[in-house]
Amino acid sequence: MPADVSLLVALLLGIALSLLFTYLLRHPAIRDDTVATPRCDGCAPVDFKAMIERSPDTISRYDRDGSLCYANAAFRRLEPDTGEGGERYGGENFLPRLREVMESRREDEYECTWKTRAGWQTSLIRIAPEFDADGDVRGAISIGRDISALKETENRLRESRELLRELSVRREVEMRRVRKEAAREMHEDYGQRLSMLRMNLVLLQHQSVRDDPDGVARIGDSLHLLDETIAHMREIVSVIHPSVLNMAVALALEWLAEEMLSGSGIRYEVMVTDAADGLDEMVTGLVYRLVQHALSNVVRHAQAQRVRIVLEGRGECLRLVVNDDGKGFDLNRERRDSLGLVAMEEIANMLHGEIVFLSTPHLGTEIEVCFPPQGTSAHRPAATV
Repeated sequence: MPADVSLLVALLLGIALSLLFTYLLRHPAIRDDTVATPRCDGCAPVDFKAMIERSPDTISRYDRDGSLCYANAAFRRLEPDTGEGGERYGGENFLPRLREVMESRREDEYECTWKTRAGWQTSLIRIAPEFDADGDVRGAISIGRDISALKETENRLRESRELLRELSVRREVEMRRVRKEAAREMHEDYGQRLSMLRMNLVLLQHQSVRDDPDGVARIGDSLHLLDETIAHMREIVSVIHPSVLNMAVALALEWLAEEMLSGSGIRYEVMVTDAADGLDEMVTGLVYRLVQHALSNVVRHAQAQRVRIVLEGRGECLRLVVNDDGKGFDLNRERRDSLGLVAMEEIANMLHGEIVFLSTPHLGTEIEVCFPPQGTSAHRPAATV
């Protein structure tokens, strides 16, 4: 079992044990040294106080005034590191939280990071009110579990994801440079060569009109094939690196919607506010690709009549929305199987943004991405690889 999964399982078991302790300490029977359990073969009375004393979690009880009146062995072992009575274990806000729990009669749970002689430790602390037999609050119970290893695993995972995001952006920057160079070379070099070839064929056709009628027909066929080749090459150049990406993002999205939806019968609306002005080519390209994936799904699967694309300001971020009135889909199923949704999530990560998919069968789909205007890693210090 992976280490992070083992830590998570241990944390969940600890929380379950803590909840059991909370219930037992609330119950009046805890005042007895042992609590009788239903009889069964091989069963013996359970000494819950001994279980609490030996628990690896810190367990402490406080009276109505907030004074410590019991601490188990795990809590007492913290005293040399946290101060007399372990009062600093719960952090500076522990006593106010303790009083709030007793006043509100509601439980509280929070994480606390504090310094010990062995280093920094993070604990998950749960505070619960303790009631007497009449239901009045007579104090509170605090249970803490060391989750430092889990937090360290989370931090390493977060750093790994951030590094992966940085590498993805670097890859995107390099691929964009290669595509742009390839498109330029095809347009300027091969495009000029094909144009010269066409001019030569036209001149040859005019010269052969009287002398070789059959040759003129063959030249005409060659010209037709050459025109198709030039048109196909221009389509390839447009796919590799659309020239519209050198323009403003509003023009790029308008051109993309016209290109993808004009022959589908789907009505569309593109609205880009002034908040999106000034986006550089890198961010514009990522937004373009994300909308391209979304529109591809609409054309292929949605059976929609209308699509709306919005790019607007939202606080300090930009908000991109693509919604349609199509048949929708089951998010739980499609999210696992759709490469398009995965690709959009990857692009949102490269924008340092958050993406949300909203879809209900027969009620349409909405894709929302919020990201900072200069949110890609290309605008941040490079990570060390």
